[in-house]
Formats: sequence, structure tokens, C-alpha cells
Amino acid sequence: MMSVFDQFNINKDNLEKWIFENVIDFEVPISLELIPSGRSNLTFKLSSVNGKSLILRRPPMSHVLKSAHDMNREYKVISALSTVGFPVPTPLAFVSDESIIGAPFLAMEYVDGFILKEAKDVDTIFPNHSVRSDLSKNIIDTLATLHSFDFKEIGLVGFGKEGGYLDRQMKRWHEQFYLSSSEGDKDVSIMEEVFGYLNSKKPNNESISIVHGDYRLDNIIVAGDGSIKAVLDWELSTIGEPLCDLGLFMVYWVEDSNSNPLLLPAPTAMPGLLKKDEMARRYSNLSGRNVDDISYYIAFGYFKLACILKGVLNRYVHGAAAGDPSGAEAFGDQVVSLLEASKMELSK
Repeated sequence: MMSVFDQFNINKDNLEKWIFENVIDFEVPISLELIPSGRSNLTFKLSSVNGKSLILRRPPMSHVLKSAHDMNREYKVISALSTVGFPVPTPLAFVSDESIIGAPFLAMEYVDGFILKEAKDVDTIFPNHSVRSDLSKNIIDTLATLHSFDFKEIGLVGFGKEGGYLDRQMKRWHEQFYLSSSEGDKDVSIMEEVFGYLNSKKPNNESISIVHGDYRLDNIIVAGDGSIKAVLDWELSTIGEPLCDLGLFMVYWVEDSNSNPLLLPAPTAMPGLLKKDEMARRYSNLSGRNVDDISYYIAFGYFKLACILKGVLNRYVHGAAAGDPSGAEAFGDQVVSLLEASKMELSK
């Protein structure tokens, strides 16, 4: 059987040499395991012979779009947030030297805990409904806390442009959608319709904060008591409109598994967890932000997710290794479903 090192063209000797020289008390030889959780950047668990572990993240193997999958951005933001006690894995290093594993990579602490991906995970780990309620509150409270930081004070000056976030995001994702498209794709016409609606209905007011860019349940490591141990996957983070984070979070916080346009298991639909409107009200109370226009930001979340999924589909079509390939054959239909859901939100 081909090893993970060989499968991803990682030179084991080079990586072990780097670890020996840069990571304290991490003995070689090492073992490497792909964590098949994401559909974008590749995440590996490295284990040493003395029982210690760390996480290594790198971009997909090929078909990486310009400005996407920037490991250095992840390193910068988790480095800043770790200094103020926000729950992120402790960063160890960002390495730009591609000769070590064939790409830039981020090394960080391995955080032990639970990632809830399916309804059965909630049933198994949180049988008590009051703990589920606490978990819901902790998740939305953590997002409000993230948006409360002054990004300049914690060392993120220049991490993103101030103002015009929605305009830049719509332009960026629209362009990347077409970079991932082929002639005759059935989702092009509805994309143009949604793109036009989003531009015409854009709110005039804009706030500025750190935004995660993909805040959702399965990007969070939780403890058995419902507390938050770490927020993961910061590759899309920047400075921008915090309600875009909330809107995308609401897209993922599905209340009815049958209505999920991603056709994924929906642990958020389990009884005992807070409903969307309860989460939005709690966020508003904690942050002081008005959420009356949340439907627009939910619509934008569907649009953004459709563009991301389009890029993931493009990588799989071209045979690129990029995370978990399960269900990739249905992505084309899901892109259309997400765009239809965006239209529906915009009509509210």
C-alpha cells in the first residue's frame, strides 16, 4: 500500500530533518496521517515515536486559484488571536520553503477534542440537551468574541483592506466561479441572476472586524462539556463585514436535514441545540449589531459557498488531491441548489 508520504509527494527525510531542527521534544521517525475533513487545504496529523502530535496544513496539490489557500494568512491570524486568549491551535511555524514538502505549509499544535460532523456525533457526545444548549451558546458567543477584537491592537494591521469588503468579495468569488467553469455549465445563468440581485440589494452600512470566512460547526473543536477548544481553518480570514460571517454560519446551521442544499448530515438539526433565530438574537445582543438585514448576508453566504464548491468540483474534475472527495459527483447539482437558495433569501 502506498504511504501517505508517497501519495502526496512528501519527502519524509526532508520533513523529519525540519522537525528535528525546529520542533522541541518531537522525536523522529514520524508517521503521517491525512485528516479527510476539508475539501480544500490538506490537513495532516504528524505523530512522533514519543507519542506527541502536531498538525501540518498545505494547499491542494494542483489547480490552486490565485489568492486562495494562503498558509501564511492562517499563520498570521492564529498567531495574533492566540496572544489574546481566543481559542485557536497554538501556531508553531509558517514555512515558505517548498523543498521540504513540495509546498508552503503551516505547522501548529494538535488539539484533542471533538469535531461534530454528523447527527450521531451530537447524540453520542452530548446526550444531555442542556449541554447541547450550552454548546450552541458557546459557538455563537465565540463568533461574537472574534468580531469584538480591534484587529490593529492585536497585530493585524494590513491584514485586509478597510471598507468595501462586500464589493471585493462579490468580485473575487464571481471571478473565481468563472475560472472554475467550463463551456455549457448549467449554473452560469443562475449565477448571473444571483450576482445581479446581490449587487442591487446590497446594504449601505458596513462594519469592520476580523472575519473568519468559513465559521461553521465542523471547523470547531469542542470539549465534552460543550466548551470551545479551538476554531480551525482560517484560510479565508481577513478584515471585513462581520455579518458576512454570521450569514454564512446561518447557512450551515441547518434546522431541517431535508432542506439542506449541501445534502450533508445536519448535526445542527438535533433537538436541544438553539434555532437560527435564537442564535441571531444572541449574537445581536452580545455584539450590539443590528441583524435586521441578515437575509441578505445569508443570501451572500449561499452565493459564496456555491463559488467555493464550484472550485472544489473543478479540482476534482482535473484529478487534483484536495481533501475529502466523497460526494464530489453531486457537486454540480449542489452549486445550482445553493444559488437557488440565495435567490430565495433575497426575495424575503
